[in-house]
Amino acid sequence: MTDPTLRSVSHPDIYAAGDSAVVAGPGDRELRMACATALPTGKYAADAVVARMRGRDPRKLRFRYVFQCLSLGRRDGLIQFLHADDTPGRTMLTGRTAAWFKEQIVRGAGRAARP
Repeated sequence: MTDPTLRSVSHPDIYAAGDSAVVAGPGDRELRMACATALPTGKYAADAVVARMRGRDPRKLRFRYVFQCLSLGRRDGLIQFLHADDTPGRTMLTGRTAAWFKEQIVRGAGRAARP
């Protein structure tokens, strides 16, 4: 469990991000396990540690999902666009368009994770 700055509630000297953390998200729902969670919370945790090392309070984590991806092989998929509270919106992509969209997300996540 983490506080709003991703510090462990039970061990405040420990920061957690991604799949290793229980983070409160929009609509008082826990953030789900996904690269869409791991990359931004990892960056935020690093920024929070640096802020505290410099004697400043880190800004609060602001987070929202925009869509959720589901791959159904290399040529099919589903992209569900979301409301700010992570509930499904009305817009979705399917088929080859969704598979292409998901591939772009995976490639972008790979580039973002490189040092």
